[in-house]
Amino acid sequence: MGIQVRVCRPRGTVPRMEFRLEDGGIGLLTQLRCVRIDGSRRYATASPLSRHGTCFRGSDERGSRPFLNSDDRRSLTQSQERTDYVAFVYSPSGEWYSTAMSQEFPPTFEGLLALCAHLRGPDGCPWDGEQTHESLKPMLLEETYELLDAIDGGKTEEIAEELGDVLYHLAYQIRIGEEAGEFDAQDVAGGVRDKLMRRHPHVFGDATVSGSGEVAARWDDIKRAEPANKDKGTLDGIPRAMPSLAYAQALGNRASKVGFEWDDFDGVLDKVREELDELQGAKTPQEREAEYGDVLFTLVNVARWLKLDAEDSLRATGHKFRARFNHMEQLARERGQSVSDLTFDEKEALWVEAKRVVG
Repeated sequence: MGIQVRVCRPRGTVPRMEFRLEDGGIGLLTQLRCVRIDGSRRYATASPLSRHGTCFRGSDERGSRPFLNSDDRRSLTQSQERTDYVAFVYSPSGEWYSTAMSQEFPPTFEGLLALCAHLRGPDGCPWDGEQTHESLKPMLLEETYELLDAIDGGKTEEIAEELGDVLYHLAYQIRIGEEAGEFDAQDVAGGVRDKLMRRHPHVFGDATVSGSGEVAARWDDIKRAEPANKDKGTLDGIPRAMPSLAYAQALGNRASKVGFEWDDFDGVLDKVREELDELQGAKTPQEREAEYGDVLFTLVNVARWLKLDAEDSLRATGHKFRARFNHMEQLARERGQSVSDLTFDEKEALWVEAKRVVG
């Protein structure tokens, strides 16, 4: 039984190692950890081994994990000429197969850069070779949101996987820059290293600070004094592509640092009432849109004064609404009802019940 291995990327994520077995089975091994076969998800392991280019065969009746028998494992570990990775694939016929994979692309950032170069090279993938800084933007954004979602979920394995996806996209952007002669990995790493050392004079210099508050204040002072920022305005550098609530909060934070601020929290609440009155008095669609935006922007400043993150607060409320509504629909189904057919009072009663259960 043989295994053919090739690197492919059907969509803009981390490349998959595709295994085609002689019995017709197809396995997709993601990041040397997860096997996908005919739509099912099976887990595999990858461990550093020696000896390259030999296929071994084992079986696992439970179908829960791969293994090598003692003879195979011993033969793999006898040679120390080079370190490789063994990938395990579970075939539809119910057996595990493994193949030692070359460490031409080691599990390091340099390995990712080398993998990018290979994928974009003459022996690589046409899709990868066509990508640009701009074409990868939507995928990078999607992967970043998936990482944030994993962090919110608090599952370590998912966080590690999504960090890998984001890290690969960063390596991809660097590789594209290298090919165009724009910058290389040393430029990127060196730039951020120098910036961090420059902005931490209390660590790498003789400055002293009393606490984290003074660190943040000095950070802004140092940043403004840097030659590249001397002629920039207060709001320059805030990305316009940020999510709108985060963008509004960043603008408010930055403006407040130069004294553009209310005297107290009551002033912020008064502004909310003023903006609501103006929204109520708006006559045209254009006026309503503008006034509604003013209301939202002022509410973001309420969050800022309360030391809350507006984006996180609204997202948490969205999750809460979703959980309650899903439970409300479940209650209706259990009673042979459809939410859409209920009266307003019946829906309200179900909502209260769901709120009591879900929280």
